[in-house]
Amino acid sequence: MQSAYDNLHSHLRSAEVSGQRSNRTTRGTYQLPGAGAVQKRNYEMHPFKLFRYPGARSDALTAGTEWRTWRVRGGALFIDVASGTFLGAADNTDGVDTPYLDVFSHTADGTLIDQSTVTEVIADENDITYVWIELDPGATPVAGTVLWHTDPTANGWDSWPDFDCKHISIGWIDTASRFDEKIAIPRQVLREDVCVF
Repeated sequence: MQSAYDNLHSHLRSAEVSGQRSNRTTRGTYQLPGAGAVQKRNYEMHPFKLFRYPGARSDALTAGTEWRTWRVRGGALFIDVASGTFLGAADNTDGVDTPYLDVFSHTADGTLIDQSTVTEVIADENDITYVWIELDPGATPVAGTVLWHTDPTANGWDSWPDFDCKHISIGWIDTASRFDEKIAIPRQVLREDVCVF
């Protein structure tokens, strides 16, 4: 007999595969709702991936804060897997609910995401900005929020760099190593949905 987690995970994966089949038109392209076939880019997406929004103009990648502006792909939070309680996606992500697809503006049912409402992580200049999920088990329902800071202890993660059951590291963005070139380097730690028992 499958557990509640197995059932839900199987359901989510089949929805993604179904979405891949329905959106794929020819090799290397996807048909997005309300749009023509667009070139598929290989971003190797996964839950909670740190990524650059592909709509950014290449000539602006070193201008202002553009070169250090990132997004976090949506991901699922499973709370109390044994009882089957499912939270959904964490706050402050891009809101895409099919995390493995290279789709940046639509949910699985074709709903258009308002890009002006998507939270962007603007990494500090010439520093390392850490990104994590903070769980609030006292909230009803339990909440999860993506947060970031150069010093996580200044933004609620008091035990950092020690791990605890309330904070889950996603990774960090290094803007110091190649600062003169205006190149931000992401380091991904979390690549899967999160299960908290």
